[in-house]
Amino acid sequence: MRISPDQRHKRDHPCMICGGFDTQPRRQGVRCHGYLSSDGQYAHCSRKNMAGGLPLQQPSSTYAHKISGSCGCGNIHEHDSNSPVAATMKAGSSPTSTYPYFDADGNLSFEVIRNFPKKFLQRRPDGQGGWEYKLDGVRPILYRLPELLRSGPSEPVFIPEGEKDVATCRAEGLVATCNPGGAGKWRDQYSNVLEGRIVVILPDNDDPGKRHARSVAESVYKTAASVQILKLPGLPDLPAGGDITDWFQAGHTVDELTDLVQSAALWKPDSAMPLTITIRMSDVAPQSVEWIWDPYLPRGKVTILEGDPEAGKSWVSLAIASAISTGTLLPGQERLPRGSVLVASAEDGLADTVRPRLNLLGADVDRVHAIKRQLVLDKDGLKTLEEAIVETGPVLVVIDPLVAYMGGKVDMHRANETRELMGGLAELAEYHGCAILAIRHLTKGTANRAIYRGIGSIDFTAAARSVLLAGANPEYPDERGIVHIKSNLAPHGPSIGYTLGKDGTFTWSEGCSLTAAMILAQEPNAHSQTALQEAQQFLRNTLKDGPIEATRILADATAEGISEKTLRRAKDSLGLQSIRRGEKGKRGNAYYVWLFPETTNDLGGQTSQSRDSGQLKDPRHTDSPTTYELGHLNPEDDIKADGCGYYDIG
Repeated sequence: MRISPDQRHKRDHPCMICGGFDTQPRRQGVRCHGYLSSDGQYAHCSRKNMAGGLPLQQPSSTYAHKISGSCGCGNIHEHDSNSPVAATMKAGSSPTSTYPYFDADGNLSFEVIRNFPKKFLQRRPDGQGGWEYKLDGVRPILYRLPELLRSGPSEPVFIPEGEKDVATCRAEGLVATCNPGGAGKWRDQYSNVLEGRIVVILPDNDDPGKRHARSVAESVYKTAASVQILKLPGLPDLPAGGDITDWFQAGHTVDELTDLVQSAALWKPDSAMPLTITIRMSDVAPQSVEWIWDPYLPRGKVTILEGDPEAGKSWVSLAIASAISTGTLLPGQERLPRGSVLVASAEDGLADTVRPRLNLLGADVDRVHAIKRQLVLDKDGLKTLEEAIVETGPVLVVIDPLVAYMGGKVDMHRANETRELMGGLAELAEYHGCAILAIRHLTKGTANRAIYRGIGSIDFTAAARSVLLAGANPEYPDERGIVHIKSNLAPHGPSIGYTLGKDGTFTWSEGCSLTAAMILAQEPNAHSQTALQEAQQFLRNTLKDGPIEATRILADATAEGISEKTLRRAKDSLGLQSIRRGEKGKRGNAYYVWLFPETTNDLGGQTSQSRDSGQLKDPRHTDSPTTYELGHLNPEDDIKADGCGYYDIG
C-alpha cells in the first residue's frame, strides 16, 4: 500500500487522534507516524495508548480510527472533548477535528477541519490521493446527508449550528444535520432535502445563533411539515455561545429534549399571515382541536377563568401552570404536554406571592416566566406580549386579572371595545399555538345565568372558547371547585374540586358536585341590598376628601366589581351632585365631578341649577323640582340643554 505525502500527518494538519505528526521535534510534543486514509474515513494513528481495542495494522504499524460515528477505541472523534490535546497546542485548548461531508450516494464531497484555536478549513479530494484547500465547483450539501436521507420521515430532524453539535445529537440517538460554514451560511437549496420533515432548530446562546436560527426557519418553513425554534431551559445560564453540547454536559437528558419538542409552539414567520381576506374552503385543511387540559383548556384559544375575590382563581391558574411546567397530570387527564408558561400578574407580587406559591405547588420554576412590568394590551401592548411569547415559547399564557391590562381608555362594558382586545388575544393564541388563560372577576349583579356574571361586557365570554367558574358552596365554604359554564369546542367537562389549606396549600380533590347555581346562590333581595350598601360605602370613601372626576369613579368602581347601574343607584340614594367643569362649549375641555351637596358651594363649577328657583331641575320636566345630572340625558337632550354636542358621564 502506497501512502502519499499529502496523507501523512503534518504540522499544519496533525493527527486528529493524538495531535501529533511525523516531524515533531523531540521533547516538544507527540510524534505520530500515521496518516489519513485516501477515502477520508479513517485516521491512522501510531500511538498505542490511544488505540483502545483497535488491532494494530500492518505494515504501517498504526491503529485505524473510524472518523464517522463510534470508533472501536471507544471514542467519537467528532467530539472535541474526546480528542486528545496536540502537544504543539497550548494546554487546555481544543484539538483538531475533521468532519467529512458525503453526498447522497455516499461519496466524500469535502471536509471541514477545525484547527487550533477555532479556525475552520475546508478541503476536497484532488483526485490524486491528496487535498485541495478550496471548494470551487463543489456543490454545498448538508452534513450527514446520507443518514438524513435514510431516516424515517416521522423522525424529527434537529439542526444545531455546527458539526460538533450534530455529533452530540447523533450520540443521543437523534437525527441531526447542519450546514457547512456555521451561522449565517444556510442556503435555501438545503431546505429541499427537508421537504415534509419535522424540523427542530437548536440555536446557540448568542445573537448570531438567534439570527441563524431565524434564517434557517424562514427557509425550511417553505418545505417542512413543521418548524420549531427550541429554547432550551437553562441554556441562558451557561456562558455566551452555549450550545446543545453544553446543555447535555450540564446534566440535561434526551428525554427532557423530547418533552420540549412535544410541548413547544410551532414557528411561523411574521409574513405568514395572508394578505388577502378570503380563502377557498377547499384550501383549508381540517384540523382537530388540540388540548392542554381536555375539555377545559384548548390550545391556540382563549379561556376565561372567573370568580369572586378569594375564590382561589390565581391559585387555580398557578396550579395549572405548575402542572404544565413539570408534566404532572391534571385531574381527568391521561397526558399533559410539558413546557414553559408565561405569567402576567398585576395583583400579586412575584417575589412574595407568585414564587412562594409556585414552590408550594412543586413547579419547575425554570420553565415559568413572568412579565416584569405593567402592560396595557392595546396595539403596542399586544406586540410586546407577542415578543414575550416568542422569547419564552410558552404552552400557556396566564393574564391575571384581565381588567388590569386593559388600560383607562377601554370601556370594558362596550362590546365594540372589548372585542378588539379579545380578538387580539385570540390571534396571538392561534398564531403561536399557545393557550391563553384570562382571569376575570364577577360583578355583584343577580343575573340568573352564570355566563352573564363576569365583569364587563358579555363579549368577553362570547370571544372565549371555554369559560370556567371558580368558587365555593355558600353553605359549605370549604367545598370549592371549577364549573365548566361555557364550551364551544367539546361537551362541558365535569366540575373539578380543589381545596385551599389553612397552611397556604392548594390541592386538587376527587369528586365535585358543585354547580354554577350553587356557587352563585344568594337571596336576590339581600344580595341587591348588600351590593347597594357596598356601592354607597365605596362612594363615601372615594369622595370623603372632596369631588372626584366621574369617569375615574366609574373605572374604580368597575375594578371593585360594582356595576354602573348599582353605582348610580347608590349615587342617587346619597343625594350626590354632578358638577360640570371646563369651558362651556369646548368639547374635550369639559368633564364632570361627583360630590356631596355640602361641598358644592366651594366649587367654581357649573350645575344645571335653575336661575329662578335655585333648585336642580330636569329641563324635560321643568315643573317638577327633581335633581339630575347631565350624564342622565341622551346626547340629543344634552344638545338641547346647553347648546353643545358634548356628552360624558355625569
